[in-house]
Amino acid sequence: MNYTLSAGTPIKIKRDTFLYKLTPNNFKVKQEKQDCILIPVTLTNNSNDTLKYIGMSCSWWDIYEIDNSQINILQLNEIYYKNGPAIITIAPNTSSVVNLPIGWIKGQTKTTEFRIGMILQKYIDNKQIIDFSKLETNNIIWSNEVTIP
Repeated sequence: MNYTLSAGTPIKIKRDTFLYKLTPNNFKVKQEKQDCILIPVTLTNNSNDTLKYIGMSCSWWDIYEIDNSQINILQLNEIYYKNGPAIITIAPNTSSVVNLPIGWIKGQTKTTEFRIGMILQKYIDNKQIIDFSKLETNNIIWSNEVTIP
């Protein structure tokens, strides 16, 4: 396999994160407290060629998915002024690590195992049109299984 995605040991965050959901009755906002962990996710380029792929300059977490609907990727609490497609480069036989914030509602999450997927949309050349809304979701690389501590 030319590219691998591996999830490391979860890092517990000592604060609570809030998720806002609309309840079905009168669309009132209901606040639900979530637990949060950071998971180091490593993309390794095992090939002898440089890997260039499409991501986002700000909302880089948009290219990741979780295979458990009760667990979600949280948006970072950072302020950005510009967000757009970005070309990310990984040299041959090297890796890149991101810390992905993961949230779940304690007591409501029945399954604590999940895998992280990354949409790998290769950047081919300087003439390629980058349309982030049309990323091919069949190009997903899945990580090893992670268990919430």
